[in-house]
Amino acid sequence: MSRQDRLKLLKELEETRKSKIIVYITGDRRGLETKIGDDIIPIFQNLLINSQLNDKKIELLIYSRGGRGSTALSLVSLIREYCDDFNVIIPWKAHSAATLIALGANSIIMLKSGQLSPVDVNVTTPFNPIIKSPRGPQNIPINVEDLSGYINFSKDILGIKSEESLVNVLSFLTNQLNPLALGAVHRAREKNSKIASSLLKYHMEDEGVIKKISDIITMGLYEHSFLISRRDAINLKLPIENLEDNMEKKIWDLFSEYSSILELDQLYIQEKMLGDNDIQDVILHRAIIECLDENKEDPKLNTYAFTTKRRLIRKDVEDPVLKITLPNIMEKNLEDGWINNNSI
Repeated sequence: MSRQDRLKLLKELEETRKSKIIVYITGDRRGLETKIGDDIIPIFQNLLINSQLNDKKIELLIYSRGGRGSTALSLVSLIREYCDDFNVIIPWKAHSAATLIALGANSIIMLKSGQLSPVDVNVTTPFNPIIKSPRGPQNIPINVEDLSGYINFSKDILGIKSEESLVNVLSFLTNQLNPLALGAVHRAREKNSKIASSLLKYHMEDEGVIKKISDIITMGLYEHSFLISRRDAINLKLPIENLEDNMEKKIWDLFSEYSSILELDQLYIQEKMLGDNDIQDVILHRAIIECLDENKEDPKLNTYAFTTKRRLIRKDVEDPVLKITLPNIMEKNLEDGWINNNSI
């Protein structure tokens, strides 16, 4: 699909949905993972402030494995300043911080392949346990689900019920982990819960439903990799919108084009990029923000790409123990950041 074909498909979707659609895709190739961060806020502000939103309806087509929860709140707050109706379109993965963004939407359009996820966090502080590694001492991240699992295991599996026994369980935990690290985990969980509740309150009024969804999303799903399907999201009472099959295909076709640009289905193989060269500079597109401009007579795509220019160097190294030469590829990032790139 060419850039012109992508423009045509995005225009068709906007006309059918009667909305302004902004695409935000962050790559998750191993070695090129790109997360949701505050650096996107100026880009969205630029796109929104220069848009003529006649119908006051904005829809965000998003694919991401997550990032900063506070950015999710900032992004939703920003978009809602420019519209009366904010929806999220999820072709596939919308995990962690992307799930938080979806919580702030009046309507969530999930394809049958759509996924949300829990919004728990791994917390690393100077007070975390330390292990030895080839890189030196490393702090072990602590996850709120692991702590919750330990308590639930003690109560539900081991059958510990008395107050004195539960105190001993907690005492054992604090002997293994610094109480300040446990406090940091609790603060992180409370922060995510507050963000989730704040986002849901944009379009929900029932405090009981808001609390239930927030609790489940932030601490009630066992582990971070426990995915929430479209059917699960409906059961959670999230505002899931039904979608006609022809629309589902158009959305998937559009997402597939962005997937191709970011090579989401390709392994990051250094040898392949180097080929027969010992030194090779490569351009890697790692995230995209894109929408149509407001020229109705001659619409164009306005594209921002998070791009890394990376130098790969093949250089054999001597193993001091085995006394043999081993192949090695080194990497050095030469440039990194968002650029307005209307040639992709």
